[in-house]
Amino acid sequence: MADAFGAAAAAAGLLEQAIKMFTRIREAKQRQADLPAIINEYMGVVKTSKDIVEFVRREPSLVSHNVMNSTQGIKDAALELTNHLSTMHDHLDSGTIRGFAHQLFSGSDDQRQLKAIVDKLTRQKMDLTVNIGLANVGLVKGYGNAISVNTIAVEELSVRVKALLGEDGGLRIAKVIEGRPKNENGTIPLTSEDIAKLANVSGDTLKYTEAEVPGSTRKIRRIENNIALKGALQVNAPVGQDIWAHMDVIVVENNIADVDAAQYCYPISSSDFLASLKIMKSSK
Repeated sequence: MADAFGAAAAAAGLLEQAIKMFTRIREAKQRQADLPAIINEYMGVVKTSKDIVEFVRREPSLVSHNVMNSTQGIKDAALELTNHLSTMHDHLDSGTIRGFAHQLFSGSDDQRQLKAIVDKLTRQKMDLTVNIGLANVGLVKGYGNAISVNTIAVEELSVRVKALLGEDGGLRIAKVIEGRPKNENGTIPLTSEDIAKLANVSGDTLKYTEAEVPGSTRKIRRIENNIALKGALQVNAPVGQDIWAHMDVIVVENNIADVDAAQYCYPISSSDFLASLKIMKSSK
């Protein structure tokens, strides 16, 4: 958990540096009309990324393996961005603002590299956004294997997540328990189906096996015998970052999706996953 907070703090600091650099460029725009509005677009990506990592830093209950990976990804992209901008700022330091503008926005290698870095930061931000929504928070272990949800903790955090990410950005676990009756202590017990659904969607406990292929040094991943019931969204594979990239063989067999259900058994991008959520929401 300390690593997650450290990565979030470092990412926020680097993104703040990038904001200051872009601000200086924007100030130059007041004197040079040929600096286009794309500066504001890039600044928007950096600012929203900073807001999200600072939110993670303030909310320890959100920290999961996937959130940590996404936060580290933003930190890496932010470091690459600040290093690139620092190099390009030499033109501003020497007073050649017009030359800087031409270099940045005339199809140069610097411009293409900057766009690639901002695109990378955008993808990492989207990954973190998805993984925040998938975080399983407020879980309370009871007698035996019983698990309940602390509704107060979930509802309060979901409100803060929506305030940051928008109405479609609440916690998945809040939607699972929505409308269910609460116990006197404010908890809601989870069924075995709920637990399986939350584990599959969050990626914390995926239903797969990983083993050596007989007679070789290759590794195989099997995603088998999963069932997505009617109207369910079941994700049996990583969302955003492909943590299965090192696998030599991926076997997908005997997985069933019921009517109006969506089931993913192969790594999926954050944009496709968000699109699935929107389609399912609009069809209900």
